[in-house]
Amino acid sequence: MIISVVLHQLDRSGGCRVLVQAANALSAAGHTVSLVIPSGRRLETHRLDERIAVREVGLPISRRGESVTFLRALSMCSGIPASDLVVFSYFLCAVPLRLQNLFGVNRRVLYFVQENEPLAFGTFGQRYRSAKKALASWSLRSRYVYVCNSTYVRDFLWGTYRRRARIVFPGVDRRVFKPLPDRGESRHPSVAVVTRRTEAKGWSMLVATLGRLTQLRPDVQIVAISPERLVELSSLDARIAWHHPHSDDEVAEAFRSATIFFSCSRVEGFGLPVLESMAVGTPVVATDSQGVRDVLEHGRNGVLVPYGDAELAAKAIDALLCDVRRWEAYRVAGLATAQKFSWENFDRDLVSIVEEMASAYA
Repeated sequence: MIISVVLHQLDRSGGCRVLVQAANALSAAGHTVSLVIPSGRRLETHRLDERIAVREVGLPISRRGESVTFLRALSMCSGIPASDLVVFSYFLCAVPLRLQNLFGVNRRVLYFVQENEPLAFGTFGQRYRSAKKALASWSLRSRYVYVCNSTYVRDFLWGTYRRRARIVFPGVDRRVFKPLPDRGESRHPSVAVVTRRTEAKGWSMLVATLGRLTQLRPDVQIVAISPERLVELSSLDARIAWHHPHSDDEVAEAFRSATIFFSCSRVEGFGLPVLESMAVGTPVVATDSQGVRDVLEHGRNGVLVPYGDAELAAKAIDALLCDVRRWEAYRVAGLATAQKFSWENFDRDLVSIVEEMASAYA
């Protein structure tokens, strides 16, 4: 089959990682695959099969902003090539595809839903909030074939839109995300965080939690994984080691360098960093962001705290830093959990769904 995988940009985000992996798997299975992105939005990416073409289409809009992102996606309409199947995973990408459908182009579509998009993209923004939520909801009402990445997203799709979706769990590359043999609890206490300025990812709670944690633990260090230094954390600069990773190896090293990983999302479809942290042997404290429940079980392989309670989160992190036996138990259980999720399983399950679609349309 000729398959187009449509993204709103090509970068190192977790959602993009999943679609790049899907493209690689489909290419390895013998299909002709291209990645289609807006012009000028090839920023960074994970490893891409050399047989996969990257097509930049639409208007070369360089400015940033919500409305610009929408216009950039809309302008892709005439550039997405006619294909046997289109795969996408972001509500704005539904707009050019729907327009193509009206003209009889690219009617076979697989929507890989990676989170509760009306909530994640429509609830927390200040401007365009209602429009984004309505557009995200509209994108999920189409008669596509749906797959998703977690039990939470599957149940959300069925409960809200009566859309059936098969789960294809993301994986972890254990050749990269693996513990070091000299792992020990005698190092300086430190907490890794992935910092993004969005309320869906818990930005305000993260700032509050780190502020309170540094009061409880004057010796704690922060491992901040971010594409840039964030001025909102400047008061903690003396405690922060900034990591700007450009590869999975660098991400894995950042997770390994910390005693604990703290995930602070308000809503999460799956929570790939939680799984990657477990795979390197770094125990996790996470907000209960729904999708993470497929990976993290409170009290068995990590700690779940309610979203919004920065005081409780800081105390939970402090308690785990002080409890060496529980830390070790969560480390061992987390490593066992990570063994259950692999990209090989992801590849097999996704290719199977796509080839079932091809047989159904034959």
